[in-house]
Amino acid sequence: MINEDNRIALYRVDKKQMNDEENKNETVIKRCDGDRTVLQTLGVSPSSVFLANCTIWVEGITDRLYFVQYLKKYLEELKEIDKTKWEDYSRFIDGYHYAFVEYQGSNLEHWDFEVDSLEAVDSSKNKGLNAILITSNALVIADADLTKKPRFNELEKQLGDKIAITQGKETENSLPKKFLIKKFFEMCPDNGLAKQGNKKKLDYSDDYEKYFTDSYQTSTKGVGKYFDNVLSKMRKDGVIPKLENNEKSFTFSNGKQGTIKSKTGFCRDIVELMQSESWKLTPSATELCESIFQHIKANNY
Repeated sequence: MINEDNRIALYRVDKKQMNDEENKNETVIKRCDGDRTVLQTLGVSPSSVFLANCTIWVEGITDRLYFVQYLKKYLEELKEIDKTKWEDYSRFIDGYHYAFVEYQGSNLEHWDFEVDSLEAVDSSKNKGLNAILITSNALVIADADLTKKPRFNELEKQLGDKIAITQGKETENSLPKKFLIKKFFEMCPDNGLAKQGNKKKLDYSDDYEKYFTDSYQTSTKGVGKYFDNVLSKMRKDGVIPKLENNEKSFTFSNGKQGTIKSKTGFCRDIVELMQSESWKLTPSATELCESIFQHIKANNY
């Protein structure tokens, strides 16, 4: 009603301490039509109007599927080492205390995460989509390569500690190594040739474990490039035949950034393994989970 009727004005009256002196305050009166902080002052939370109290912004569906499994595993591991903290975090419900939002990669460029008043809203601008007007209390999880883009400084200024950056290039870089090894052998043709990528696969051997290091977890390239490097080392050592004239190597990566091919199918296979086998979170995944739960807790007091 306040926003729709110019006959109504809303003011907020606060006491502000003067010059850090005790018991000396000044009265501050602020016109706050369209100011969402008034709702917080009155005790209105998003869940009061059937919205989740906070949101976790991830790049796409694969990130969301991974993080759902990560949060479940994080609680399992936490229960064994910190029962009090586990009791605190395990009470949060997906869809009520928090919800996921997919911003679809470069579309993050279009979003702003701060707005002082409704007068400041201008959807005609390049970055005119105001996230806080349509979703509540956002935590943005972004790939590490975002830090190299001009938009990052602006987002960091708007979000502060409400932006979490992956240690490696993307979420896949935080996956458990045991699952990556399994997928490597499921995908890799026995002769490493591109034209036979869907035929007989390379058989696993314990002797090949040495080719798989933890370097991918902090790499600026995706796990597809990591797999390509493993394949190259195997070929150099004679595990896989060397390329003959006009033969092309099988590749796992999709483009220069090294993102894994068939990313969605790859993700669903990994999630299936997560649900059926024992595994542990990598340090980078644990760090992201803690950031998420701290954000959820801060917005569900």
